Amino acid sequence: MSRQSQPILVLMPPSPSIYQQLLGADFQKLGPILQRVHGPETRVLASGKVSVVYGRGWIVLLLNKLMKVPPANPGVQLRLEIQRNANSETWIRDFGGKPLITQQWAEDELFIEAVGGVKMAMRLRVAEGFLHFDPVHTKAMGIKVPKWMQISVAANVRERENGWEIFVETRSALLGLLFQYSGFIALEA
Repeated sequence: MSRQSQPILVLMPPSPSIYQQLLGADFQKLGPILQRVHGPETRVLASGKVSVVYGRGWIVLLLNKLMKVPPANPGVQLRLEIQRNANSETWIRDFGGKPLITQQWAEDELFIEAVGGVKMAMRLRVAEGFLHFDPVHTKAMGIKVPKWMQISVAANVRERENGWEIFVETRSALLGLLFQYSGFIALEA
């Protein structure tokens, strides 16, 4: 009786997410829910309720409309879908039927988030239970924007029972607050 060789199935561990790459050992300081959200899973679904607040002035309103920011709303349902591949992530946020889609990747030790032709570079860090996104610079259509014109995003995320609190603020160095959203989000089963 001849023995036929069976193919050997080798399971490779998933490649690290951009958050794992940029945070290194600090990734382990995140709670288990945030490790799952920012880990190597190829698809993550979450939902919650957030408040969307706009800055003041007609120019701010116009910029928010051009950037397709969801309307101001003190209590809107947010649905989040994260799609990952080996090098980038697509974050699809649906604010009560108004989508906001961004691309994220690592570049030169920085976290990059892009929407349209605007790319915002941030440093990631974990401190006192929070995941912080600290703004570094902005590029529009590939050109670095001077600090006085820069649009930056600062975000803080903290794990809570069954989910996480989020605070995201988008500011213009020239105009001040453009918009912010904050609230509680939980993973979907």
